[in-house]
Amino acid sequence: MLIDLTENGDLHTDGVETVRATAATDVTALLLRPDSYVAWASSETHPGQDELREATRQWFGVPLNAQEDGPDPGDVAGRRRRGGRRRGGDPLIKT
Repeated sequence: MLIDLTENGDLHTDGVETVRATAATDVTALLLRPDSYVAWASSETHPGQDELREATRQWFGVPLNAQEDGPDPGDVAGRRRRGGRRRGGDPLIKT
């Protein structure tokens, strides 16, 4: 889950649910793993979409609906996402 705390609320990343929220904090975005640990966070006014995409792919893999523009430099020849496969598989993630 991506928690978007930015003023304009326009953060997004393929294959991840985005929730728009407000809070009295310097944090502007949080990417949460399924076990609720923080996989990525930003305190920038306008968090970098590329950094968010990289963190998403590192922790969750490449979403099935992502455009295939060629090999992903962060994907090492069929590397499985961290933690292995969840029970029942995950229809949004290529492994």
